[in-house]
Amino acid sequence: GEKEVITDFDQIKAIDEGFNASTWIYAIIAKNAKKFSSIPRYLYDEEKLMEEKAAKAPYQTKAVNINKLFESDLNKLLDRPNEYQGMSQFLCTLYAFYLACGEAFIWLNRGDVKMKVDERGRLVERTDKEIDLKPILEMYVLPTQYMKVYTDPENVFGVSSYCLEVAGTKVPFRKGDIIHWKDLNLKFDATTGEHLRGMTRLKPGAATTTENKELVKGAVRRQQNDGAKGILWTKNSAEEIGPAQESQIRQVVNAKVNSNDIRGAVALLTGLEWDYINIATGSEYLNDVKVRVKNEQELCALFDTPHLLFVPTDATLANLENAKKNWINDAIIPPSKELDDLFNLRLLPPFQLVGKAKIISDFTELPEMQQDMGKMVTALSAAWWLSPNQKLIAQGYEARTEEEFNEPWIIGNARPLSKVIEGFEDDGFNEIDEELKKRGLNR
Repeated sequence: GEKEVITDFDQIKAIDEGFNASTWIYAIIAKNAKKFSSIPRYLYDEEKLMEEKAAKAPYQTKAVNINKLFESDLNKLLDRPNEYQGMSQFLCTLYAFYLACGEAFIWLNRGDVKMKVDERGRLVERTDKEIDLKPILEMYVLPTQYMKVYTDPENVFGVSSYCLEVAGTKVPFRKGDIIHWKDLNLKFDATTGEHLRGMTRLKPGAATTTENKELVKGAVRRQQNDGAKGILWTKNSAEEIGPAQESQIRQVVNAKVNSNDIRGAVALLTGLEWDYINIATGSEYLNDVKVRVKNEQELCALFDTPHLLFVPTDATLANLENAKKNWINDAIIPPSKELDDLFNLRLLPPFQLVGKAKIISDFTELPEMQQDMGKMVTALSAAWWLSPNQKLIAQGYEARTEEEFNEPWIIGNARPLSKVIEGFEDDGFNEIDEELKKRGLNR
């Protein structure tokens, strides 16, 4: 009859009592973060991308096609964001913070660019717009749970600055030096500015997370304080068994039933009519197992991750493949495109690449997407009405320059349509056609 106690999760508790304390939350976030970090990002020539888009080609391109890549110093930053991390580890940490806390912060280190020298040789302070256009030297993922976001007093939807507060130390950051990637948050508070921050998924999932913690605790208690598996009793004993007889019966049961030495043997108890009550696999225990599975499924749903990926024992191969594809499409590709947009918004201007290049994730390198590519190749091979160049573009490759690759190839000898017509002309079909017309006949 007491009121339940449910943790109200914020960014700090999402790390301490969620990611760091729950097996399932850690497993779900780690699995998503590692898959997310395996997606490479490349800098592509925007002019060639527009040409490809005009040809109705897919938005994504193949990384192996170096003709679409754009040469810039930004490539070095995308390959190695800082001296301690490569891009894969950088993205893994970033997405883990994003999933656990509902938001993630990237510090753009531009070096010492606050002051400049004017035409008279005097040091003057640069404006924020001037600093925002200075090249970025490094990128670091900041700990989300210790970040503060300060609202713009003149704009309820704006941010004035950021601050990292750890152990009593405050490190301020300009708004232009932070990439703030935040998850969906519909709460609006003009006073606190809560709408300017992302919302951790553990906040609406607080009850499910608390239930998971209690279920695990209950299972640990049962294992640590495990009692008897059952009760052995006599049906035909009219008199109460004395201490001496009870001790003798216990010795017999331990020797013939509870001993590891006779595992798999058939025990024989004589002299009395025995009965046994099994209390180890009662309905309450089985119900706890069902509740725990249901709880795990709810946690997976909270992070758009199929439960089947963790417990695939009863799944068919087709169901498992579909679950993986749905997971990639629901939990990996959408946030990847979100981050691409933020990178293009904040990283292109400092390198003077706006309108020249674009950062795009290459999903074709994922094994789950390569299976779809195989199906596409099979389907395109039978589509004779498409030209070879259209098929190449559809697969993310460059079109060939030969003219015959712009027309359909007839299945069979696999020759261009024009060559087939030339073949008819070479065989004298035109002369035959003219002769038939003179006679008033049609071929």
